[in-house]
Amino acid sequence: MSRKLSLFISILFHPVFVNLFSLLMLFVLFPYLQYVVSNTLKLFYILFIFITTGIFPVIAVGILKLMGKTSSVLLDEKEERTIPYIITACIYLFDYYFFLQFGAPALLNAYLLACASIVVLVLLVNKFNKISIHAASLGALMAVVISGLHVAHFDVRILLALIIFLSGLTASARLFANAHIPQQLYTGFLLGLSIMLFIL
Repeated sequence: MSRKLSLFISILFHPVFVNLFSLLMLFVLFPYLQYVVSNTLKLFYILFIFITTGIFPVIAVGILKLMGKTSSVLLDEKEERTIPYIITACIYLFDYYFFLQFGAPALLNAYLLACASIVVLVLLVNKFNKISIHAASLGALMAVVISGLHVAHFDVRILLALIIFLSGLTASARLFANAHIPQQLYTGFLLGLSIMLFIL
């Protein structure tokens, strides 16, 4: 795999996009969110969460890059990850609190709490040893699909197989880009998987 291809895959399966897909999976897999929540509310939830937890952190990283505080928007150096992770964790916690007050479905609140917990734990681990947030987000996606396995109105086994393939592809890209070693990828994936499964 060439460095350009590994960079393309790393951007394509950036946690911002993977987390958006995880959120969409909640509304696709779980009947309550799929059929009971109105389309207007679904759109509000999805847009609000994507803008606050996806777009805002990307803007923050872009500003840090312009200020010379980071060498890459992919935050390949673990020392560069602290501020963006703190910002992201705070935003997830704010969204969790906001949706609690808003009366959002418990499953959605649990998802936000799980995401906040994953980012906080990744931040703490990262202080001692670099860990893959790409892998953690893919592990969380796997956990969302596994959680919906017995309630979804369709067979999700193909979806699970696709996530396993994409997780392996993304992990390989991170290895070829020299962004991580295998241990950091395994740790990230298992952390995201276990936390999301536990809280959902």
